[in-house]
Amino acid sequence: MSKKINPEFQSTAAREKYDQEFSEAMKLKLNREGGLQALRRSIAEDTVKRHPKADIEEIMRAMKEMGF
Repeated sequence: MSKKINPEFQSTAAREKYDQEFSEAMKLKLNREGGLQALRRSIAEDTVKRHPKADIEEIMRAMKEMGF
């Protein structure tokens, strides 16, 4: 039994476009719900637990600068 491949995903460019659109949609959803800031804070807090000398605000600024 062969697996059907969605023609939309046959090319790398189409996959990349889909991934980019999905990522943007998720960012919009998280921003709308205020969840992106909470997610960043959670990641920063976990990082500080592993690296006590790290600064939460600096980590959060860096994530924002990197587009996360």
